[in-house]
Amino acid sequence: MLTAINLIRKSGSIEKSRQLAEVYTRRALKETAGLSPGTTRDILSAMAEELLVRRT
Repeated sequence: MLTAINLIRKSGSIEKSRQLAEVYTRRALKETAGLSPGTTRDILSAMAEELLVRRT
């Protein structure tokens, strides 16, 4: 099991996945900025921003 985890880490696929997730998250933030102000927009934006800082 540890060997598989080490291979995944060494391949760079985790970092590539994080970078791709960041691209889509930033795109989502741009889209939520176009919504009418309100609780729903605030919640959606907060969820997207949380994804940018999540590292687990």
